[in-house]
Amino acid sequence: MNKEIVNETIKQLDDKGFTNTYKCTLNDKASNETELKNIGQAEFQAVKKSDVLLLFYPEEKEHILNWE
Repeated sequence: MNKEIVNETIKQLDDKGFTNTYKCTLNDKASNETELKNIGQAEFQAVKKSDVLLLFYPEEKEHILNWE
């Protein structure tokens, strides 16, 4: 993930009065299943509280959706 772009986008939206429900750039990589579950639950709760969802794909990975 390009943390600089994400953090700058969050700052710009915050400056315009938007509320960020979850700052994913603060997460370290989960080292066990419990940490991964906690991150997932926090992300899920943040999405439920959101009116808008911005999704940033990691720049170093290619994502292909297959709808078959």
